[in-house]
Amino acid sequence: MSFSFIQDGTYGITRPLILGTVICMLANPKAAKAKLVLIFQTFRYLLLSKDKKWKKGEEDPASFFPTPGGANNDQEIVVKRKTVIFLRHGESTWNDTFNKGDRKKSSFLLGFVPGIILSLATEWYFLVLGKSDESWFFDSPLSKKGISQAEGIAKFLRETDPKD
Repeated sequence: MSFSFIQDGTYGITRPLILGTVICMLANPKAAKAKLVLIFQTFRYLLLSKDKKWKKGEEDPASFFPTPGGANNDQEIVVKRKTVIFLRHGESTWNDTFNKGDRKKSSFLLGFVPGIILSLATEWYFLVLGKSDESWFFDSPLSKKGISQAEGIAKFLRETDPKD
């Protein structure tokens, strides 16, 4: 593969990267098509989504449940104790790239462009390898912080007596 020599004396890397990408995509067109559709859907959602912030409900959630001795309560309520644990996923690579989270605003802003570059490079890497089922953006894996969160809750659940 030849590198073009640019006037200022540096080798251009763009042409070989594009050529290599096209060759890899032609070698596995089904995976390439799936990955390109996924990338298109990701950026379409990112640009057109209106769910940028969650709105807090104005009603008290407890108001949906009857209270003992309250109005419309002819019978005594018997409560059996059960422990239900609701878990949501830990921080994902998507969250790490696009959401401020618990970082300072300045830290988030300084890391945003490098985060975008890293995420696009990772998507390109998956594209070249023909891994259409892996993505930084869509059904993204846990970030380092998310893995730490998952390990922390696993430890908590192992060490917690469910009868307490």
